[in-house]
Amino acid sequence: MPNIDVTLQTAGGPSEARTDSDGVAFFPNAGKPQTAVFRIRVYHFESEPIELNAAHNEFYFEINGEAITQVRFHDERLTIEGNALLMRYWGEDRPMRYAKQ
Repeated sequence: MPNIDVTLQTAGGPSEARTDSDGVAFFPNAGKPQTAVFRIRVYHFESEPIELNAAHNEFYFEINGEAITQVRFHDERLTIEGNALLMRYWGEDRPMRYAKQ
């Protein structure tokens, strides 16, 4: 999957890259990896640090698209606007509208 921000933590500090059109992120000058974190901006998703085996130099990850597209919220009141429920999870200027089909 393209356009995923990846932060690789090494003994020398963090190294960042973005996946290309083939879903590959390269870290040519990074030291031995300790953890990886994935960020998908459009879904406001950030993974927990994932521990890596420093003896390896290639890693493959799968992302559960259904899980990252779910919005989990607590104690938020939805308002009714026309025939839709309005949720302001990401702020007043970016409402989400839910309409019955």
